[in-house]
Amino acid sequence: EEILVEDGHAVGVRVSYKKGRGPREATFHAPVVISDAGAHTTATRLLAPGAAPRLTRSVASAEPSISTV
Repeated sequence: EEILVEDGHAVGVRVSYKKGRGPREATFHAPVVISDAGAHTTATRLLAPGAAPRLTRSVASAEPSISTV
């Protein structure tokens, strides 16, 4: 659902999952957060707007390629 950012640093993630009859949410804090969702998805869907302006600019200026599809 979201990468949690405090003072410009990733500090954890908020996830949703299905258990039993309905969806649930959980928050996990960690000293290191790694996203395997790809740069574009990480910058545009997992981080709050303005949380990582350098990454957002880099992703916006990247030329489409097989690795960025």
